[in-house]
Amino acid sequence: PGDELFCLNVRMRVKPGVRNDLLAALRADRDGALDSEPLASAYVFGADQDDPDTIHMFEQYVGGRGAFEAHMETPHYKKWA
Repeated sequence: PGDELFCLNVRMRVKPGVRNDLLAALRADRDGALDSEPLASAYVFGADQDDPDTIHMFEQYVGGRGAFEAHMETPHYKKWA
């Protein structure tokens, strides 16, 4: 705990027809995390250069896994997860 970092590196394959909805949900989750969660220190995502239906995502939380578990209880996370 304390200064311990918890990081996620995620690759998602998007189902046909839902890419824009997923990106909008990720933007809302990112904005909610970075604006209202002091332990959220990084949240970036983007489409793969060779396959736009593959999304790469990186999240980082200060305070260990507990900080991410707290993130999973937020309305902005639950809206898309």
